Amino acid sequence: LNLFKENNKNLKIFPDQIVVKYKFCLDSYKKIFKGIKTIVSDKLRKNININISNKNKYKNKILVLLGLHDSIDTIHKITEITGKKKNLFFYLKFHPKSKIEIKSINKNILIISNFKKFKFGSIILSQSSTLIYNMLINKLPFKLLRISNRSSLFPDTIKHKMKYIN
Repeated sequence: LNLFKENNKNLKIFPDQIVVKYKFCLDSYKKIFKGIKTIVSDKLRKNININISNKNKYKNKILVLLGLHDSIDTIHKITEITGKKKNLFFYLKFHPKSKIEIKSINKNILIISNFKKFKFGSIILSQSSTLIYNMLINKLPFKLLRISNRSSLFPDTIKHKMKYIN
């Protein structure tokens, strides 16, 4: 979107209509593509069902949903955190298209293939994850992991809703 924002004046071809996946992005697209019909499509979204519990026994169990392109950076950050906070247990779920194969990292970090059979106290995402939008739509509590060499993907309109773990 930033590419179009900077080069909008030089482009000669525009679509007749833009279909946006998330309502949070609608204003940003309308601002950049003035005069082009912009709509939100519910068909593009997925519902996410993750068992989150407020009970004390789950508060140290944290689900980390790894992205396709930043999983190694995320694992590195999580490993740093477990070095400082020994009471936290991280359950890492790789992106379905990921080709990375890691069996185990340390006793506080477990690799899981399916999160449906677990309950967690919280969820962590990378700041560049598009799952942020799904979490907001499904009203699931989550925190973001700051990674210095990754940029945030969310628009200014939802920045105030973000909470960080680090």
